[in-house]
Amino acid sequence: MSSQSAEAEPSPKRQSVRGAVLEYLAQREPAVVGRRELLQIRRHVLTHVNRTKPPSDRYLLSILLETNVEVDRAIGGLPVDLRTKIPVSDLAGCKRSLVELARQYCSASDQSRASDVRRAVRRTKDHLDLALRRAGSPKKLSAQREAFRWLTAWLENPTVFEAWVEVREQSRARQAGSTHGASDPATGS
Repeated sequence: MSSQSAEAEPSPKRQSVRGAVLEYLAQREPAVVGRRELLQIRRHVLTHVNRTKPPSDRYLLSILLETNVEVDRAIGGLPVDLRTKIPVSDLAGCKRSLVELARQYCSASDQSRASDVRRAVRRTKDHLDLALRRAGSPKKLSAQREAFRWLTAWLENPTVFEAWVEVREQSRARQAGSTHGASDPATGS
């Protein structure tokens, strides 16, 4: 083959890891992704993506958890209804989500559901921790730092989270009022 004909052939389209995973899911439509299926997904990615190293299980799992495919708990899967992200940049939405998750956690009739709820909150906190390491806008960063405190408090004791967040919000409102020259109703100053 001459060098001229090699140049005329189109190079194979490079696919992202995410694209290869989604392609695999669309082609195979697995009922549940377990360890074996995860291995097949990794093989598919390696044959369709120009990479020298295989993607980590953690990265593959993060992609899978953004889909509606059931992922086995044994490899870190969460039920589909717990995969929706807790809106960490919207404190009102974050509060609603965490209060609802605390209620689910406290009323769970089986230990695996309670464990799933806890892992969903932990996963959000871990993702937020990474996001906080990258600088964002000061306003967004402030909301994310507060959401991080809320996630931490939730994980420490979900049974008292709702009362804790109410007290926290009242305290922040008083603090904001006193820094703007308003008197603090608690102290009268």
